[in-house]
Amino acid sequence: GAVVQSVDQVYIPVSEQHWIGFLSLKSVERSDAGRYWCQVEDGGETETSQPVWLTVEGVPFFTVEPKDLAVPPNAPFQLSCEAVGPPEPVTIVWWRGGTKVGGPAPSPSVLNVTGVTQSTVFSCEAHNLKGLASSRPATVRLQALPAAPFNITVTKLSSSNASVAWTPGADGLALLQSCTVQVTQAPGDWEVLAVVVPVPPFTCLLRDLAPATNYSLRVRCANALGPSPYADWVPFRTKGLAPASAPQNLHAIRTDSGLILEWEEVIPEGPLEGPLGPYKLSWVQDNGTQGELTVEGTRANLTGWDPQKDLTVRVCVSNAVGCGPWSQPLVVSSHDHAGQQGPPHSRTSWVPVVLGVLTA
Repeated sequence: GAVVQSVDQVYIPVSEQHWIGFLSLKSVERSDAGRYWCQVEDGGETETSQPVWLTVEGVPFFTVEPKDLAVPPNAPFQLSCEAVGPPEPVTIVWWRGGTKVGGPAPSPSVLNVTGVTQSTVFSCEAHNLKGLASSRPATVRLQALPAAPFNITVTKLSSSNASVAWTPGADGLALLQSCTVQVTQAPGDWEVLAVVVPVPPFTCLLRDLAPATNYSLRVRCANALGPSPYADWVPFRTKGLAPASAPQNLHAIRTDSGLILEWEEVIPEGPLEGPLGPYKLSWVQDNGTQGELTVEGTRANLTGWDPQKDLTVRVCVSNAVGCGPWSQPLVVSSHDHAGQQGPPHSRTSWVPVVLGVLTA
């Protein structure tokens, strides 16, 4: 128990070791009800009196009040109400708007309603010998089909996938259970892909789309009563394909002023790759130095590297989608002399042949 903090306590001495204590409670409330006892400490010992119970009578006190509900039209539902004294017994009377519903019933009471066709307010009254108390009003609202979603956005695109997000419309006072995303290459086309996703979150990943293709999508969401209307069609286009081939014949020519890198041009393998370029070079040295370089053609002049350290270079070609596969790495050794490094050009010099004939 808790110590009573009250200034209305009086102690009257009867003798040296005999005291009488009085506790006065003014403006008693229901929360003051309960068990009371007094406790005395003497010489380190504690004595406790027999307890007494304080009962506070008044109008009924609600322990359960009817709650707001959202229900389908004409669907049955229940409302609960419970109140306690003292004094007992407590009886319950139900109200629907300004009309009594049935006669008094003992507490607790459950009201069974066969259904409503519009929003309706219910309440209950609790009666005992001290009077009556009224509960909070409980509003029963009608559920409906959800509204169409909006803010439909394609958040991420690749050549074969599309990420979609949207904002749900009003849920019709019923929890949204799922959303359906339809996607087609032409609105009105009979061939439509439909993806049903649980919600939340209100997102969807569309897979296995064709690259560089125009599509349209639309979304609707459903609750327990059924689906919303579809939102308007939203057009989008998937990206093309990244380059499929790596540059070939990457080689280096060391000069006194730097390092020249050359490679063969990459030809698109199909129209879905689109125009190719620029080329991207990536290089790293034994000392940890690394860098990247972007060039438009098939030749690059590399500066800012240490000729005393081995150098590893690779190149890829890019397009609007991204970078294709990297070429075979080319290693330029710090011990090599100036001149060509890597695969040689496929050509033959005629000078040694002529010299051979002249000296024969």
